[in-house]
Amino acid sequence: MIDVKKMIKVVACTLICVSVVVRAAEVSTSLDIASAYVFRGYTLSDSLVLQPGLEVALPVTIGVWGNLNTDDYGSDTSGQFTEIDLYASYDIPLGLEPFGLSVGYTEYTYPSTGGGGDADREISLGAAGDVFLAPSIDIYYGLDGVVDNVLYIEMGAGHSIAITDDITCDLGLVVAYIDPDEGKSGFSHANVSASVAYKIFSAGITYISQLDDKVLPDATFDENGDLATLGYDENLIFTVGISGRF
Repeated sequence: MIDVKKMIKVVACTLICVSVVVRAAEVSTSLDIASAYVFRGYTLSDSLVLQPGLEVALPVTIGVWGNLNTDDYGSDTSGQFTEIDLYASYDIPLGLEPFGLSVGYTEYTYPSTGGGGDADREISLGAAGDVFLAPSIDIYYGLDGVVDNVLYIEMGAGHSIAITDDITCDLGLVVAYIDPDEGKSGFSHANVSASVAYKIFSAGITYISQLDDKVLPDATFDENGDLATLGYDENLIFTVGISGRF
């Protein structure tokens, strides 16, 4: 169960920090409703999830993001935040526009597990170009927890189409490679996505293709149909969302 007092303190501290810097920074909020939660090819929830986020853009961008399950998937987590992520990133001023480089840090916490201070921690390095097909590469390396000593790489491309002044359509492709501390290395999965945004509203669809079942194994279930081990399960996700900037 969620430690309510702890959560109240986190929210209060976040609000205080935001109130201090809001005049000098851009604050973004979002709320997505997705048909499932899939992280790096692994299905973490096969039913409706709510995913709120808050981000403050300063010289260093900081943010918090969460996942709230509406049903159980392998454990009793219905109505609980299964994950709350804290992250920070910094755009390195290279002077090489339209290309950019950034570094980041993410701490993944899991309130519903009662793990206390247990968390997965990861650093990242990203490069992207604001040119044709918007090529990008993001490299992640785990420092602690389940992702410890795990190298994960995402290579992406995309295209944005302005249908009207208020409506845009975004198409994207991501191919992922993983080199775990234990297990087989290789290309694990690819995501193909399409989304439409109208002002503060958006809707999207993502197809997740398993590239190698030795690198990204299938989820397994026991004789009662209950989840036994996490893996590749859901391959199609629908999302609707709302976002705003202040």
